[in-house]
Amino acid sequence: MAATGGTPGRGKKRRKKKQDRVQIVLKGLMGLVAAALIISLFAVLVQSVNKGRKFEEIKKGEHSVPGNNNESLVTPTEPPSPTPTPTEIPSPTPVPPQDPNKKRVAFSFDDGPHFELTKKFVDELNKYNGHATWFVVGNRVFDAAAEGIRYAAENGNEIAIHGWTHENYYDVSSPDVVKSELSKTAEVIKQYTGQTPRLMRPYGGRMTKEGIAACPYAVILWSCDSEDWRNKKRGDDALNQANIQKTIDNVMRTVKDGDIILMHEIYENSYQAFCVLAKTLHDQGYEFVTVTELLGDPQPGHRYVNR
Repeated sequence: MAATGGTPGRGKKRRKKKQDRVQIVLKGLMGLVAAALIISLFAVLVQSVNKGRKFEEIKKGEHSVPGNNNESLVTPTEPPSPTPTPTEIPSPTPVPPQDPNKKRVAFSFDDGPHFELTKKFVDELNKYNGHATWFVVGNRVFDAAAEGIRYAAENGNEIAIHGWTHENYYDVSSPDVVKSELSKTAEVIKQYTGQTPRLMRPYGGRMTKEGIAACPYAVILWSCDSEDWRNKKRGDDALNQANIQKTIDNVMRTVKDGDIILMHEIYENSYQAFCVLAKTLHDQGYEFVTVTELLGDPQPGHRYVNR
């Protein structure tokens, strides 16, 4: 007799085939997901490489492709000059009236400003209600040194021009070099002090007659030379005192009413000598004034050595 029901073995086979198809589908989906992940990771890697290349191009200062609308990316080759802008221009201390019956001298200080000594010179002058004139080197005017000339200007002192680099003697320099040296220094003086300089002093006092006549500032030399630069060396106390005394003697041998005294503000020995000179001359009845106060109204294109 023939069987009427289904065969148990066939049911198992159908279920097995169905499970196999599900596994195939799952494996296919997993493969697609893996492929998508691989593609995504590859895209991220390519993007990182491109960013790295662009960063290296910017670091090297390479330009953008000519003709496009992008700005060129160029790395500066050198830092800007150290001339920070001051936040405010100081108001100078009013200059007290001078006694016409007193003897007068004008101390003048070359080659600064100095990051420490400029203020010390000013403080010493203040003890005697005195003022002086600073002939500054423009490229030395920054940071603490710049604050020194601001301090000097605030206390009634005169800031004038020596030059920009202290490298070019004006009797052998071209007119363009001289003009640049003077104008750049005048700008930095104005920037830090609010003063428009009227005076200049050539390096070593060297300037031709033609150069003096064409100069837009009064040319100031000196009549009493301390020669302090010859006595700047320091060592033990005996050497220091000997050199300080030489500078003092150089001034006291020749100083007289109306003199312009040449010193330098960048040497410790000069400061020590100045302290003695200021007290000695004050005790002898001298007043300390700026070069402009001493001369009255010095004119551009003229040379002055004393009153």
